[in-house]
Amino acid sequence: MRHPAVTAAIVGARKPEQVDDVVAAAAIRLTQSDLDEIEAVAELAT
Repeated sequence: MRHPAVTAAIVGARKPEQVDDVVAAAAIRLTQSDLDEIEAVAELAT
């Protein structure tokens, strides 16, 4: 999630109604606990 090589997430939508979901996702704020948990799970996959 906070990898130095990653500067942006590229999100695509095939249908206009999907754009609303993509835009809404930009407003989500993750806590440090959320980020730590995501990082821990991601490490298991590498």
